[in-house]
Amino acid sequence: MKSREECLKEYGSDYYIEKQIEAGKLFKVGKAVYSEKKNVPEIAVFAYMYPNAVLTMRSAFSLYNLTDVIPDK
Repeated sequence: MKSREECLKEYGSDYYIEKQIEAGKLFKVGKAVYSEKKNVPEIAVFAYMYPNAVLTMRSAFSLYNLTDVIPDK
């Protein structure tokens, strides 16, 4: 995965980032987060965006598909 800043260094501008997305070579998987793979697990995006986060209880169970209860937050 790459941040917007990393993509700007690689592609030069937002215009060229959008061109890569249109060409199917880059995919927007989160807010200012891009990936070269089309399908990225939600937990991988979350871990990239919040590297020091700790998931507990319902949120953790939900991300690992161990419950059918949707977390409040």
